[in-house]
Amino acid sequence: MKLQNLHELNLRQAAQIGLLGASLATGTTKSQEPEKPRKPPIERIEPKEELPNFIAKWEKFEPKAYQDTPSNLSIGYGFNLSNPDAKERLTKLGLNPEKIITGKQTITNQQALQLLKSDAERSYNEAIKFCPNLKSQPPIIQMIVADIAYNIGEPRLTKFTKFKDALNNNDFTKAAQELKNSKWYNQVGNRGKHHVNELLKLQKTVKEENEHKAYKITFTIGNRPQYAIGTIAINPKKAKMNAVYRLTKYLYTVPNRTNIQTILNRFTIIIEPGDYETKPHFKLK
Repeated sequence: MKLQNLHELNLRQAAQIGLLGASLATGTTKSQEPEKPRKPPIERIEPKEELPNFIAKWEKFEPKAYQDTPSNLSIGYGFNLSNPDAKERLTKLGLNPEKIITGKQTITNQQALQLLKSDAERSYNEAIKFCPNLKSQPPIIQMIVADIAYNIGEPRLTKFTKFKDALNNNDFTKAAQELKNSKWYNQVGNRGKHHVNELLKLQKTVKEENEHKAYKITFTIGNRPQYAIGTIAINPKKAKMNAVYRLTKYLYTVPNRTNIQTILNRFTIIIEPGDYETKPHFKLK
């Protein structure tokens, strides 16, 4: 059998290939395991744009001024009425600062969102100042740090030095532990639990990505190697599935082929550690 270049397959063939490769690698058939629906594409998250909505999940909207801390009044989505520019910003929204502070005037959700948007941007910039390489981190990490900045302010955020060091080392488990050990964690309820869980989930993802290894999968008939395929996978089972899929795809391009399932059933598959070239490859032995 001569090795030939791969050609584009039609949709029907591609569907058959996926089912055939999965069947050979896992021992299942189409009737045993129906094809699962495809997941929708993951949308790109822009942390700076999504941050106001992210913060709003944890800051309950309050139309009337309330005692947020012993020394501070807040309104809307945690807008601090003690901020030096609070009166000016309320006035620009057509509100009376004195009536807001005394509880004689309320704020609308739309007005609160306007205040939140500008404060979220400020908090994001404070988070970047706190951890300069934050922009290289995943979006959820950027939003978590910015949310903490919004919640406690820049002066208190700068004291989270061990948390920052853990982020800089991509040690998200350590970062999660530092948050749990802080007084802030015990004060914010589900907000803190969410942030810690997201850090731990991210650490698990990073660990799995780092565990991917290179494998060499050899297809033999008797003692004679026929094909060798390099692939990267998280475990030998996944490597086998990748290789079977690519060999099946190749066999569909061979002229005058016999039944592909019959061909594949003749092979003995050997899985071993190996090198993976830049692009997937076939080698005819």
